[in-house]
Amino acid sequence: MARTLVGTRIREGRRAKGFTQSALASHVGISASYLNLIEHNRRGIAGKTLAALAEALELPMRDLAEGADQTLLDRLKEAAQSEPAVKSELLKLEELVGRFPGWARLIKRLQDRIDAHSDELTALSDQLNRDPFFSEAMHLMLSNITALRSTVEILTGSEDVPDDAAQRFMENLQFQVVRLSEIAQELQMHFETQSRSIASNEDSAPNETFWEARAFFDFNIESGASIPDVTDPKLTRDLELYSKVATQISASEIQILAPKYGFDPLAIATETKTALPMVFRRLAHLPHSEGFPEFGLMVCDQSGGVLFRKPLPQLALPRRSGGCPLWPIYRASQRPDQPICARMVMPSGEEVLTFSVAHFDGPVEFDLPPRMMLSMLYTPQNPTVLPNIDHSRLPLIEVGAQCSICPRTACPARRDAFILG
Repeated sequence: MARTLVGTRIREGRRAKGFTQSALASHVGISASYLNLIEHNRRGIAGKTLAALAEALELPMRDLAEGADQTLLDRLKEAAQSEPAVKSELLKLEELVGRFPGWARLIKRLQDRIDAHSDELTALSDQLNRDPFFSEAMHLMLSNITALRSTVEILTGSEDVPDDAAQRFMENLQFQVVRLSEIAQELQMHFETQSRSIASNEDSAPNETFWEARAFFDFNIESGASIPDVTDPKLTRDLELYSKVATQISASEIQILAPKYGFDPLAIATETKTALPMVFRRLAHLPHSEGFPEFGLMVCDQSGGVLFRKPLPQLALPRRSGGCPLWPIYRASQRPDQPICARMVMPSGEEVLTFSVAHFDGPVEFDLPPRMMLSMLYTPQNPTVLPNIDHSRLPLIEVGAQCSICPRTACPARRDAFILG
């Protein structure tokens, strides 16, 4: 079962402040026995109690956000396995994340940057080997250099060169030098453009940091404020979509509608006349509260590149691409605009209920279909979600997170070896 380490963080925060359990419990208005269960990760916590504890311990809300725990653990495991010679203490990993969430996130962020720079080097290597522009430019440069060499050899190797011929040779020499300079400049501009493009997309940290700090809910935008000015284009798009859906369906409205319709996103979309992918976002952008299922969300393009991700402990989502190919989100592309409701069971036995849909996004042109976007909303199995539907009749898919950390070694869709075996 996926672990949530909120209790561990609360316990360490309390000890750092020098509070006893009784004193802290009294301060936030709960019993000491309940706080003890929370600190040992035996009871969930959300809403006002979570906010009160965070305020009393002077801890950022993102340090007490449950959704990132499993993703963080999986990412740190991958980082450890990438350097087996270091012999990292994998058995102490949960303690590290629970006691020192800041250090754990820093290690994850540094590993993300290492992977991003590795991707950049691979891209540049591929460019050098396969880029047709580079190949053509090198061919032209070599031709120019050969012509220059021949001209210089004629001029320096002949004593009696007629003046008119020497003039032609000098003009040719000047032409070849200018052309060689132009090619070199074009090459420089080409690689600088590619480098800027790679650098601008190398890391989704600004996007992730923004949403983690707000637990995927922004009070200002919900209140109608304009979206903040950010430099990350992906985050700007996410904020624009968030603002749009918050205007169409307010947080208070969805908290009434969702239970009424059994948290059925299709029924909510029909009732509110809102596109289904936008309803997915509305359900994902809500504060966690008791009695209200928490929803995770993954949005990607048709190539599988991840554009938005809200992970939950039960399902670690990929940062860029490479999720389990058996996930229904990828199958949705075969039937655009046809919603898919399916259950996924993880190797740990955790089961999640998923809603997936593929929709066209962008202008319609002759001969070419529009760009396609894929979305998957998911939540841990809960009797309050689709209560009028027999869940056992829904498709059940045995999946993993990513091939490299999935123990289903006999899976026919496996792409990579299991690195933790």
